[in-house]
Amino acid sequence: MTRIVFPNQLHSNNIKQRYASPRDFKPHERSKQMDHGWILSSDQMQFLRNNPYYYCASCGSYLEMFFLQRFWTKLAKFIPHFVAPSLLTFAGLTINILCSLNVLYYSFDLKGEVPSWAFLICATGLFLYQTLDALDGKQSAKVQNTQIEELTDHGCDAVSTIFVALTAASAVQLGNYPSLLYLYAILMFTAFFSTHWLAHITHCMVFKKIDVSEAQWSMILIHLITAQWGQKIWSVPLVNVFGFQLDGTQVMAILTILSLSHCIFDNLLMSVMGKKTPLEENEILIPRRRSQAIYNPLHSLGLLMLLSMLNYLSGLVSLSVSVFVILYGFAFARLVINLVMQNVSRGETEKWDLCLAAPLLLTLNQLVGLIHPYTALLCASIYSIMDFLRFFTYACWDLKAALDIHILSVKYPLGHPKSRGGNEGFYINGFNNEAIREKWKRFEAQERNGLVKVLFGYY
Repeated sequence: MTRIVFPNQLHSNNIKQRYASPRDFKPHERSKQMDHGWILSSDQMQFLRNNPYYYCASCGSYLEMFFLQRFWTKLAKFIPHFVAPSLLTFAGLTINILCSLNVLYYSFDLKGEVPSWAFLICATGLFLYQTLDALDGKQSAKVQNTQIEELTDHGCDAVSTIFVALTAASAVQLGNYPSLLYLYAILMFTAFFSTHWLAHITHCMVFKKIDVSEAQWSMILIHLITAQWGQKIWSVPLVNVFGFQLDGTQVMAILTILSLSHCIFDNLLMSVMGKKTPLEENEILIPRRRSQAIYNPLHSLGLLMLLSMLNYLSGLVSLSVSVFVILYGFAFARLVINLVMQNVSRGETEKWDLCLAAPLLLTLNQLVGLIHPYTALLCASIYSIMDFLRFFTYACWDLKAALDIHILSVKYPLGHPKSRGGNEGFYINGFNNEAIREKWKRFEAQERNGLVKVLFGYY
């Protein structure tokens, strides 16, 4: 039977096809149909489509060089090629969160007694998270090494930092010392931010001789010690400083705060005060960002820290310390993920970030008293979590669309013309410094006016 189409109907169909709204597409496909993405501009999407991915980093901490790198390299051989790197990352984060929630169930105020077996499980979960977090990078080099692996890796690290901080505080019952707990949490989040801000400026992730691997193993040991001798072991007086008797909890907190402060200061020196990164010390002179926009993230960071201090001084920590840490932990995580996205797409951050919305509204509520402070704190925390998940999801969709890949599976296996395995970047680990130095010299000589200019000389 012939279908009759009237002229006005044909015209209407043509109009709809030509001017289809983004709402006509499925959410995860909308980035493909638009020149711009959910959070990335059209220029950033075009950059991702047209240019190769170069991941530059320096590692080689004491534990990694002594044992961990060899252990991870051997384990990586047993991972099948069809397993996506991001799948390992999400699996590790899931394990870590579930084990952490088990501890927080017994001590949400970070003061209560927790069964020994819960700390054993938490130590095991943190070890598995660290292992899977390391294996995703090695799997990336084998099967799929793209910006989306960097995003999921650092995004999961940002979330894991929140729960690792809470469980370690619970083990030593740091909730009994609100001031130390506040400094410990905020400085941990700031140190994590400063590492990514440094990477945003230098295009290089810098891991020091004593870094995240050592920190994670310190927390594993804290959990194991607590499981064996109980939480009361940390309340034993250790030293007397200017007439103040400090117990194990206070000593551990102060040492951690000093270590985090040193990390932040060292990152600041390398970022804008002239100190060379390990890659630059090895004559791998990747051009830095020089525009004034590199300071934009500091506006959001400073305001976020100010709001956290105001909320702490107003007594919100005493209502629920864990909810307070979760609120600001996810706000910092949102800020870091934005830095990662702007870095991989060669964009610039704005001075205002939406991660400030929940803390700002919470502060305003403390001033005018519209709703009960605990209700406001809980609502702000839920919003902060949802905002992070929304932004992270949009970021994944943008990268998925721009790079034509899958997130939790390998779309183009090894041997396919579009396969994205291998590591085209410059990654020194203490064992390969000379080889990477020679690789950079050849790359710079060949691509001085090519990829070096395109990837790093855009400002």
